[in-house]
Amino acid sequence: MEIIKTTRGGDKLCLDGFMYVKKRTYSNWIRWNCARSRTTGCKGALTTSDSFEDPRSFLSHNHPADRTGVEVTKLRTTMKAQAKQSRSRPNQILTQALLQASTEVRANLGSVQTCKRDLQRQRRGRLPKDPASLQELVIPDESATSQPGSPFLCGTSRKSP
Repeated sequence: MEIIKTTRGGDKLCLDGFMYVKKRTYSNWIRWNCARSRTTGCKGALTTSDSFEDPRSFLSHNHPADRTGVEVTKLRTTMKAQAKQSRSRPNQILTQALLQASTEVRANLGSVQTCKRDLQRQRRGRLPKDPASLQELVIPDESATSQPGSPFLCGTSRKSP
């Protein structure tokens, strides 16, 4: 059993080749529904304790387990997290992930262009908002240094109008 984050920040539970999304949290347990419930009408569901332990399935699925699909979802989640946190280029992140992935996962991952575009969107999401004035302009330390670590934003030679 493994918990991964969805693209919107929610929890997704992976168990025995099935993926579940959180339906409702009660005082000391959580109800999970099959992630395919909307697309295939699957009624598969289970409950866990509030600490994600002791899974108990009480409704069966109308489709077979998809272990490759679970691995693809995990890989895409990992790549998106790397795109948000690291300074590596999307192409580098994708190449590294493909080298480590199995043949089945690579075949089901989607096109290279789609994966790169998803990673670029993740990267864009972490950019700061455009400032309305110079007072709102804040340059983070990581952006004020070059790769070797020396500062490159020492001041400007022009005066503001």
